[in-house]
Amino acid sequence: MRVLEMYCGVGVMHAALRRARGDEAEVCGAYDVNPNACDAYAMNYGTRPSQKSLVSVAMETLVKTKAEAWAMSPPCQPFTRAGLKLDVDDGRAESFMRLVDEMVKMDASARPKYVFVENVVGFETSRMRDALRDALSASAFHAQEFILTPTMFGVPYSRPRYFMLARSTRAFEDGVDEIRRSPPPSKLSHRREWIPDFDDVRDADVVVAPLSRFLDRATDDIWRANAVKQDDVDRAKGSIDIVTAEDTTCNCFTKSYYKYVKGTGSVVANQSVDKATWDGRMGDGASDVRLRYFTVDEVARLHSLPNDFAWPSNLTTRQKYTLLGNSMSVACVAPLLDYLFAD
Repeated sequence: MRVLEMYCGVGVMHAALRRARGDEAEVCGAYDVNPNACDAYAMNYGTRPSQKSLVSVAMETLVKTKAEAWAMSPPCQPFTRAGLKLDVDDGRAESFMRLVDEMVKMDASARPKYVFVENVVGFETSRMRDALRDALSASAFHAQEFILTPTMFGVPYSRPRYFMLARSTRAFEDGVDEIRRSPPPSKLSHRREWIPDFDDVRDADVVVAPLSRFLDRATDDIWRANAVKQDDVDRAKGSIDIVTAEDTTCNCFTKSYYKYVKGTGSVVANQSVDKATWDGRMGDGASDVRLRYFTVDEVARLHSLPNDFAWPSNLTTRQKYTLLGNSMSVACVAPLLDYLFAD
């Protein structure tokens, strides 16, 4: 199985592919315009992605890879409120629209047999999605759509995303008309695959693990190094999402996490906090409220990246958060790839 990875980021798709198919799959090419993402990808997978925009890459170049699968996570801004939902009229959608158009024109023998697309929730109502579905249908693909979030796999992280799977080899058993909002039939869909030390979970029926299984050991150094500033709390106390180690969910981390505290993801507290009665003051005493950001390693863990995932030394902490904020969840992607390729 030769897979071409487009808009690859730090390589979440690559990690998920390894988890789903092991040595049976090979990434035969990767593309991303972000140099920091390319550095991280190269460090973890041994080859540096091409930093060219897919708008300018000749289709002959893609065909020469002899990829049997195209895996794509195109820019999501055209389909978000923050991006004004310009859809196909957004310049950031140009490269993906080009790939969709060119796929229809390709000779059937050169066309990939499998297509995997990830994007933000909202893509499913876009004109781009309709164009993609039309192109796949015209190319004799069978498609199935999903909206999944890591909590469905036992990971205490709310990050709903849209996925489309398509293959020309055979139809999916469950049809194509409705968007599925449950995990695919795969052994990798079981929570034991994604909850650390699952065998130690006392309640065998646990649906989502507590955050404590994904957090670093709480030391004074971690609290100090990742502390939320008092000024930030004073400005946005009512809007900060505060969680503790015992909670079973946290909000989605965005690329602005650690730069801003409001609306960019949850922060960790050392005790339960009632924001309606809390005066917003923090301190270092045993009974004081302490707030900190999730560490980079904790955010990577909640994305279910491998434990040995490493970062280039030239990247700053903020750059790492930015890359993770643009990433996918391995726990969502690996079962879908396993299902897609289960011929």
